[in-house]
Amino acid sequence: MEKLILHSFPFSVSENDFFSSVSIDPEDDPELAKEALEVFRAGLAVARPKAVCACLPTDVSGSRVSIGHVTLENEFIAQKLSAGGICVPYVGTCGAEVRVWAETLSDPMHSWWADGLMLLLLREAMKALSEQVRSRFFPGAPHVTSLNPGSLSHWPIEGQTDLFAMLSGGAEEIGVELTPSMLMLPAKSGSGIFFSSSREYENCELCPRTDCPNRRMPYSGTTEWRTE
Repeated sequence: MEKLILHSFPFSVSENDFFSSVSIDPEDDPELAKEALEVFRAGLAVARPKAVCACLPTDVSGSRVSIGHVTLENEFIAQKLSAGGICVPYVGTCGAEVRVWAETLSDPMHSWWADGLMLLLLREAMKALSEQVRSRFFPGAPHVTSLNPGSLSHWPIEGQTDLFAMLSGGAEEIGVELTPSMLMLPAKSGSGIFFSSSREYENCELCPRTDCPNRRMPYSGTTEWRTE
């Protein structure tokens, strides 16, 4: 297993991105924007987004897939990973430092702004991790995408337990814990499995929630993945 931990990397969150994430127009309400910027800068000063992944051998036999030392009985995952030979489980997070800071805020509006900042920090962690994974583990691959426990019924949220096991303590090393209800803490954390494929794929194409703000691909019109 080759484990990669990103705990100190350049990242950038702009004031404009922050204002957009918390729905503030500085021209319409400059006083509110000034107050929000104070919260933004305080959080950014302590922020340490992080990510971890592990490149693992993948063996598929029918509906059974072995990823490192973890074996899953899941036809959907087996089909998606059947051609790769390797895959890369991962966890990314806004970081425990900014979460601890956010918990000190007593004003609900300030907490809302902190939440927006933490989401942007998670995106920075995932951007940095994705770039590393593509260049290090899948150079030249036509497409690199991911599966995420809980994003589709084909891999329920309970799959988080298996994913954390694949990382052999890696999530804990970057300060992410998994609760009994499968919630990750800090809440602004993300997990999944990167894999290479011959065609572009996003979970979105099998998800009927057309009003999702994070949609990256149109809904195919069916949740049935076996039509491929």
